[in-house]
Amino acid sequence: MPTRLLREGILTSSRVNGLAPEEEVFYRRLMSKVADHGLFDARSSILRASLYPLRVDTITEDNCEHWLTACINARLILVYQIDGKPYLKLLDTKWKARSEPKYPPPTNNCKQLRATVRLDVVVDVVRSRLIEDVDVDVAPAVDKSVHQ
Repeated sequence: MPTRLLREGILTSSRVNGLAPEEEVFYRRLMSKVADHGLFDARSSILRASLYPLRVDTITEDNCEHWLTACINARLILVYQIDGKPYLKLLDTKWKARSEPKYPPPTNNCKQLRATVRLDVVVDVVRSRLIEDVDVDVAPAVDKSVHQ
């Protein structure tokens, strides 16, 4: 496993600070499992087994899906799909890559997956400034007056 240097900026990051404590623990555990390129398998069963090997009796796949969604919503992680399989990329890692990526990186022809929980935020950005080569598929805003 590569050696990681975690910068103290993580302690003052507003995106990380916006996470609940268990969501932050998930994110920090994920940081120790991803390869140099920040890529990893995004299936909840793999996340559960890889990040919580001694807690598989208490941590559920639903927990991992919820925590992953929180990290997506905090703009810490991008989840995308290639050939029907979900992958994730930690954003803004700035780690030095010392090897070829173990997982496929996001490309223009990959499908970005949506968060699994409903968001109460209207997003009007079409392209992410964090990853310039990925087109972001943004759902149209929902008129709340129609649903009330």
